[in-house]
Amino acid sequence: MVLRFRAVQRFNDKMGQNSVLQPRRFHNPPIVLPKKMVHRASLHKSANVPTQVKAAVLAALKRSNGRLSNGVAAIQRSTLRDTVIWSCQGDHIVTANVILVWHIGTSLFEMKYLRIKSSPRTADMITATHLSQYCAYLVAAVPELLPNDATWTKAHCKEVARDIKKALDGEGNDFNHFVDALGASCRHKVLQQGSKLAKQLVGEVGRLEDREGETKGVGEAALWKLLAEFWSEMVLYLAPSDNVRGHAEALARGGEFITLLWALLLHAGITSRPGSVAEP
Repeated sequence: MVLRFRAVQRFNDKMGQNSVLQPRRFHNPPIVLPKKMVHRASLHKSANVPTQVKAAVLAALKRSNGRLSNGVAAIQRSTLRDTVIWSCQGDHIVTANVILVWHIGTSLFEMKYLRIKSSPRTADMITATHLSQYCAYLVAAVPELLPNDATWTKAHCKEVARDIKKALDGEGNDFNHFVDALGASCRHKVLQQGSKLAKQLVGEVGRLEDREGETKGVGEAALWKLLAEFWSEMVLYLAPSDNVRGHAEALARGGEFITLLWALLLHAGITSRPGSVAEP
């Protein structure tokens, strides 16, 4: 079915990367081409798909036993299950917002614990940061492959991006400044919730490391494990799709990581996601 639409290239083992807190990371379209002729996916940075990411996603699939989760399962296995479950459970929850809230939370958590360190990153750190930025890329560049209506997602993403620019257009670039700026009452609800999530994640690190007998770094490692498992579950949750044409067009551009997951799930007989999340 895919071959009927366009010539298919081999997957280039790349995954798009997008940080909503760093919008300048996008490429500019080639001057010789009209902007409308350049797909949004081509304007984003990309990275090789780490082996740690592949291993984590396959482990999440095995762990799921065919029952996909939008991250709820990972949260329920963690010590934060009663604290952050609000972020991805309930009839009012929309998948694009869950991605943006957790992406902001993950980005701020990374700012707090990784950007000033020179030590090697663990498999959980690599998995969480790459998949967080990949899911944010899917929202911004290829919303047609996501559960939400693509037109709504594009407009919503632009609205959030404008408010982020306003929030961060000032002095200071540390964790506390970002959390305060994004969490202000005048900001978009997604930014407020992302800021709230980041504070809860950081607070849990401190709580774990204050326990008697715990060593420094244990709490941080536990939170990175949660983030890695959350994002591994989320990208699998996003993969089922009826949009064959969209995946064919992605293959013609060199492929999308989510297209491989879509094919993998299809081969395993998983053709839909649970219907517990309300979508616009």
